[in-house]
Amino acid sequence: MKWTMSENQSNISSMNPEEDGKKILTKNHQLIKYLIAGGFGGICATLCGHPLDTLKVRMQAKPMEYTNAWSTLTKIIHTEGPTGLYKGVMPPLLGVIPMFGLSFLSFGLGKNFFTNSIQKNDAELKPYQIILAGMFSGLATIPLSVPGERIKCLLQMQTGKMKKYSGFVDCAIKLYRKGGIKNFYVGTCVTILRDVPAGGAYFGAYDLTMKYISYHYAETMMWKPIIAGGFAGMANWIVAMPADVLKSRLQISSMDKYPHGIRSLLPIILREEGARTLYRGVIPIMMRAIPANASCFLGIEIAMKFIEFYIPWL
Repeated sequence: MKWTMSENQSNISSMNPEEDGKKILTKNHQLIKYLIAGGFGGICATLCGHPLDTLKVRMQAKPMEYTNAWSTLTKIIHTEGPTGLYKGVMPPLLGVIPMFGLSFLSFGLGKNFFTNSIQKNDAELKPYQIILAGMFSGLATIPLSVPGERIKCLLQMQTGKMKKYSGFVDCAIKLYRKGGIKNFYVGTCVTILRDVPAGGAYFGAYDLTMKYISYHYAETMMWKPIIAGGFAGMANWIVAMPADVLKSRLQISSMDKYPHGIRSLLPIILREEGARTLYRGVIPIMMRAIPANASCFLGIEIAMKFIEFYIPWL
């Protein structure tokens, strides 16, 4: 999952292309403000979107058992209760602030790379430059996202009374005992294939949508970044879904089940289930994109106003 600031608080996704990216990065007090507000927004998005993420993972990992979003939802609630929808929520919650920090900093660095070459002319960054900076942002978060998603997926797939893992810490300990640090990074390559192009799609879609809306509606309104964030989330998952399906399958498996990673798994899926399987879970994840991003931006707006009112020195 990615995060961006609202329009009236220096968009993180577009980072206000007319501003000097280097200036933003060097102002530590602004960085702290963005980290706090963005982290709170990310927490809101996680709490709002995790149930639908659980549906997505179940449908991707066990397509014969979980055939569609509605039947998956009713089965989970009936057999595990409403709390079953929040299995595996701790890893993304614990990782949301550092993930946001990495995403922000790396996107800023990517923006700086292009901004430094055009700042003398005071020109805006081109769409492809925004996309490339977003792709760099997706790459930078890999060291944190892979272990967190490995644990999240394993916890989300636990059903019945006999559970292999009692929680986040227990799962992490058992993974380490079985395969060391390497066991946390199952699915790294496919996560790179997912997050790098998806990061470009996310930031590119957000930037273009904000420019389009702002061109037609000059006034500053909270609904602008909410709508732009919804479109960005959908663009992100249209690009990310095939790799995400492969990632889910790999990350709920043991280290030796698919010894060559994607090269072992992809031919099996295509042969036994067909290419359509690569978009399993797309409905719940699209349903998640808009409310999760809306919650994220609402959380950011609340946090920014709180900081400005109660912690003005940041």
